[in-house]
This record gives sequence, structure tokens and C-alpha cells, in this order.
Amino acid sequence: MAGRLLDMGNIDLWRSEEMQLVQLMIPADAAHDTVEALGEIGLLQFKDLNVDKSAFQRTYANQVRRCDELARKLRFFKEQIEKAGVPVATRSLLDTANVTMDELEGLLEQLEREMVEMNANHDRLQRAAAELAELSLLLDCAGRFFDSARRAASGAGTMAGGLAAGVSGPGSTADVSSPLLGGGGGGGLGAMEASSSAYEPKIGRLGSIAGLVARERLAGFERLLFRATRGNNYFRSMAVGKVLDPATGEQVDKAVFVVFFAGERARVKIGKVRIRIRIRLKCYKDGAILDIEDRRDCGHHGGELEMDRAAGPYAFGVDPIWHGTKTELPFLNSMKMKMSILVGVAHMNLGIIMSVLNNNYFRDRLSTICEFVPQMIFLNGLFGYLSALIVGKWASGSTADLYHVMIYMFLKPGDVDAQGFMFSGQAFVQVTLLLVALVAVPWMLLPKPLILKARAEAAAKARGEYHRLEHGDQEAGGHAAGAHAAAAHGGGGHGGGHGHGEHFEFGEVMVHQMIHTIEFVLGAVSNTASYLRLWALSLAHSQLSAVFYDRVLMMTIQVGSPYAMVVGFFVFAVATLGVLMVMESLSAFLHALRLHWVEFQNKFYRGDGYAFVPFHFGKEHAAEE
Repeated sequence: MAGRLLDMGNIDLWRSEEMQLVQLMIPADAAHDTVEALGEIGLLQFKDLNVDKSAFQRTYANQVRRCDELARKLRFFKEQIEKAGVPVATRSLLDTANVTMDELEGLLEQLEREMVEMNANHDRLQRAAAELAELSLLLDCAGRFFDSARRAASGAGTMAGGLAAGVSGPGSTADVSSPLLGGGGGGGLGAMEASSSAYEPKIGRLGSIAGLVARERLAGFERLLFRATRGNNYFRSMAVGKVLDPATGEQVDKAVFVVFFAGERARVKIGKVRIRIRIRLKCYKDGAILDIEDRRDCGHHGGELEMDRAAGPYAFGVDPIWHGTKTELPFLNSMKMKMSILVGVAHMNLGIIMSVLNNNYFRDRLSTICEFVPQMIFLNGLFGYLSALIVGKWASGSTADLYHVMIYMFLKPGDVDAQGFMFSGQAFVQVTLLLVALVAVPWMLLPKPLILKARAEAAAKARGEYHRLEHGDQEAGGHAAGAHAAAAHGGGGHGGGHGHGEHFEFGEVMVHQMIHTIEFVLGAVSNTASYLRLWALSLAHSQLSAVFYDRVLMMTIQVGSPYAMVVGFFVFAVATLGVLMVMESLSAFLHALRLHWVEFQNKFYRGDGYAFVPFHFGKEHAAEE
């Protein structure tokens, strides 16, 4: 009964199921049908016996490559069909016709070429249509700019209108057929850029550039133009709504712009800004820094708080008399920190005990004696003693400083002063525990590798004696020399004496054991400190609860208004549910998961094997999809 309890049964949650290694001898003509049947069952995992060969050196590398290429083409066709929304009935080509792989490969290659060509033509047509649509919007909006300017110029009798640039002279009359903003040409708009290619800069002659830009970049574009030309430009824009962008093929909210300028240098600068506007705007991000400070006003608790000394302290839990006092936070912090250490030491002891279950299952008494026992001694000799001091301080009401006790336990092992005194004989106990913990370190490091080395040498010697008896005295010398050579390099298994015939490397085993020992000794300190995250979580949770209760619920109750009470209770309920019950619970779950995975499981979990992945057609199809 006890053995069954320690073994915990063959449960998937505790350890992997036992597997069986089989070898199938299949004729070549039946190999395809056999593998197909095994793939339908899905209970067998194939073991690669050619791990030293690359994929190009395998026997069926070409066939596999061709099948992968056919699968890629079929996935491509499926994506195109789903993108177009064409309903297609699923059917197998092999069920309707006797098609060979060569014929199927040629058919799919021809269809892929046609599909790629159709997609390229469609993209070109879509891009051309989008460019023409943008050009139409550009001409329409730019025409509105000039029409409004001409109407304003005709009504006022001057050249100043919606896009005014100057006055030709006092008393001059308007001529709507003359250039809008200066002499000669250069004021009209082309397709996407209306500046003439044969631009001749002259005083009083203006150039113009028109185009479309995303509305989210319009303000930045205008600022950059202003800075680049030092304000020597005239900028007009008009929103046109969502249009199809030729570059991305997506609907983008854009605006038409027209910018007028004077001089060749301004034209060059504006051209550079148009090229770099997309890159430059991505580099500018607006951010904000919030300084949030939550303070709890503890001054609303008036009067004096007195404890009933006849009743004594609480046997379990925290006395509510601490709530609202000035020493509430220091007292609760100290208590929660000590509770975190107690939980952490108990949790790590449970992890070390779990390693005994693995040792018993694998019949590895050597690991139990050389790892489990010294680990329990080291952990409990230091941090188990600290846990006992915490419980003893709570039970006895001692005022000893536990920080002082643990520090001077290492600095002055045999000296206990009044600040750290808790019980008689404390100095002897601390010296004994310190010496035992120090002895446990070489106990974890040396015995197991040395015993494994001795077992390997004995196994190599036994194999040499067996060969000498089998082959006779004539070949005994050669086999004995081979046995001694194997003994010199190490042989046998790597733990518990199993694994005969394997090569034993004493240096590798020694380095592994050294890493394991150092990891446990340092981890005993770091893992114990890691459990203090429980203290931090509890502190944050309690402070948030106090803020919501005092500053939201109780404050509205003190107002005395029923409406304020209803609103305050609603805010308190939402904050409690959303922050404390959801966010805090998720945070506590993640931290607890981390403590289980690192601090707990590193005491016993190895994970040296590999997952069982049977060959199954259903899983292969799901993975491809």
C-alpha cells in the first residue's frame, strides 16, 4: 500500500506513459500500403535511423521535394479561391481518374503560371484604375480652386482671389484670361505635378505642384513645406474622402493639395519633402507621461484605539484593531513577508520530496542518498531554521531581530547577543546547522560521480571477463586490453548502473553534477527570495482594496445623499470586479504559475525525453491547414 502511494500510479499528469520500441520488417512492394494503414491508425511514431544524413542525402529526397511543391501549389490555389469567394466542391482527383504524379505536376504547374499571370494583370489594371481615379479627383478639385479664384478676381477687379499672390498695379483692371498668380504660364496644374519640365525661374513667375496625400499626414506635410521653404509658399487643400491607394490597394482617406512657390530652390525642396514625407512622419510619435500617485488619507480615523488585554491576541488571523492605525502598514508588511518565506520553504521541500518519487520509480537509490538527503539537509538547515524562528517568534512574542540572527549566524557562528537571542542553546544549534549545511555541499558534489565511475569500471571489467571465457585463452589478452582501455575511459550507464555498453565520460558527469550542485545552492537563496513576490502581490491588493473602500464607497456614504451612495456603490462594484477580481487575479495566477514552474519543478522535473508524435494523416492535414 505504501509503495503504491509513493508511486502515484501511471498517470499522464505525473509522468509519461510507458512506450514500447518495435521494429517492422516490411517488403518493398507492400511498404506503401503498410505506411498508409499506419497513418490511418495514428498509433505509431517512426524513429529516424539516419539522423546523421541531411535531407538531400535521403533515399526519397526528390520525391518528397516534388510532393512538397505540389502541396504548395494546391495551398496557393486554395488561397486564391477563398480570396475570390468562389464556392468549390471538394473532391479527390485520384478518385475520378488514374492520374500519375508527372501528369498532376504538369497540370498544376500550368495552372499556377496562368493564375500568377492573371493576378499580375489584375494588379496592374487595379493600380491603373486607382491612378486614373486619383487623377480625376485631382483635376476636379484643382479646377475648383482656380474657378473660385477667377470668380473672386472678376468680382473684385483685381488679381487677388482665393489663391492671391499680389497686385499688378494701382488702378489696373482684371483680366481673367491672364495667368492666375503671375505672368506667362507656370500657374496651371498638370496631372500629378503641374510644374513645367522646362521651368525658367524669373521674378514674379510662380510654379505649382498638386497631388494627393493621406489626411493623417496632411498637417505634417504642410508644416514640413513651411519649414523647408521658410514660409515662401501658398498651400491649399481639400478633403476627398476615401479612395483606393494605388500603392497598397487599400481604401485611404486622402486630400488634394496645391502648393504654389517661387524659385527653383523652392521647387527642389518641395520635391524632396514629397518623397520623404512618408518616412519622416513615421518617425514622429506623440507621447504623454502620466504621474499617478495614489495616497491614502489615514487621518479620518479619530479617537483612541485600545486593546482588550484580558482577551489576548488573536489565535488565527489579524486583529481588526490594526485597521486605520499608523503602524498598520509596517505590521502587515512584516507579517506577509514572513508568511511568504514560510510558504516558499514548504513549497520547495515538497518539490524535493517529489524527486524521491522519481527515484523510487526508476529504482535510483544513488540519487536518493547523494542528492535528496543533502538537499533536504542544506535547505532546512538554513531556511528551515529561519522558518522555525518565524513561527517561534509568533508563538512566544519574542522581540528578537531575525535579520540580525541570520546575518550573525554566518559572521559570528558561536556568538548570540541580546538582540538576536530567542532560546537557550541557540549558539550550539546554529553552529551545528551551519556545519551540517556546509558538509551537504560536497555531499551533493562528489559521491555520485565517483560511484558511477566505479560502477562503469566494474561493468567494463565484467564484460572483459565474459569475452575471455567465451572466446578462449587465445584471444584473452586482446579482450583484456580492450576491457582495461574501456575502464580507463569509463563505461556503463549514466545513473544507477543502467545502460550497459554505453560510453561513460567521467568529466561530463562531473561537470553536470557540479552545475547541479551550484544551481541548487544558489537557487536555495534566490528561490526563497523569489517567493517574496507573494508579499508584494498581497500588499498591492490590500492597498487597492483600501483605496476603493475608503475613497470611493465610504466617502460617498459620508456625503449623505442617496444619489451619491448609488453612484459610489456602482463605481466601487465596477472597480472591485474589474481591478481586484480580474486584473489582480490574473496577476496572481501568472506569478503562481511562475513559482510552480521555476522554484518548485526545478527540484525534481528533468524533461529529458521528447514528446510522442504519432504518424497520423488527420494531424498532418490539420498542420498543413
